[in-house]
Amino acid sequence: MSQTAAVQPDYPEALDSGVLKIAGVVVLGAIMSILDITVVSVALPTFAEVFNTSLATVAWTMTAYTLALATVIPATGWAADRFGTKRTYILGLILFTLGSLLCATANSIEMLIAFRVIQGLGGGILLPLGLTILTQAAGPERLGRLMAVMGIPMLLGPIAGPILGGWLIEIASWHWIFLINVPLGIITVILALRTFPKDDPQPSEKFDFVGMLLLSPGLALFLFGISSIAESGTASFGPRVWGPATAGLLLIVSFVFYSFKPKHPLIDLRLFKNRTLTISSIALVISSSRSWARACSSPATSSRCVESRLLLPDCSWPPKALAR
Repeated sequence: MSQTAAVQPDYPEALDSGVLKIAGVVVLGAIMSILDITVVSVALPTFAEVFNTSLATVAWTMTAYTLALATVIPATGWAADRFGTKRTYILGLILFTLGSLLCATANSIEMLIAFRVIQGLGGGILLPLGLTILTQAAGPERLGRLMAVMGIPMLLGPIAGPILGGWLIEIASWHWIFLINVPLGIITVILALRTFPKDDPQPSEKFDFVGMLLLSPGLALFLFGISSIAESGTASFGPRVWGPATAGLLLIVSFVFYSFKPKHPLIDLRLFKNRTLTISSIALVISSSRSWARACSSPATSSRCVESRLLLPDCSWPPKALAR
């Protein structure tokens, strides 16, 4: 980003208290966003019962969040350059916290899905921008050690989500899986205002509207298509699946070819000429896909197993997750 390129401070070797405080705030924001994916997954049967609708419909509470997340991520880097990382990150916190409050007040499944979109927009800002803030605060030499410190609480998020969600639904109500984010969000905003360094936004390159119009709808359509595969309860590959998925894939491929033309594309794919970056990115995609697919699907699978009184291998997800 332009801010990083413009200023090259002399970083100390040790992880000082200032960096650790910034890392703590970023971890809080990331955990809020990560927890909310797996917390909601365990509440799907409750949503179906409360709103008197099908599991396929309530699954859109997760799909809408993911679609909004994917849509806003590509523009986050430009927004941070243009308006400053601190301001943009706090905007993400406010959107996420507001979305959580609105979700708790929803009185229909349609309202809940719509409010989850607001949450997703906030979450899409928090996750990538948190890493940017850490890189600027710690510098390249200390970033590896800092990520090692942050790794444990970040990895506990997918495991703790279903446990926390089930506990809140059991002792209170489904509203509290969203309301719990409100005080956490307010605290994180206050800490970010006090801890993050002051913004010094630099004149940014022209926003890549063409890239945005290709990539964001492409990601949303592709995710919409593949998320519709099991909507009927069984694997189905009808027009509702292959239509949006194909259109989204074509837009994404078009963006890939287009991104090499402008000097400042929305996402600079030229960076993947670096072999180390390419290999590490592929490994991260494989690892994250495996972890998140199991974290998001296992709670709903376990609920169906309990309801039908069947002892299936997929019902043993908590011990396996804790054993990893």
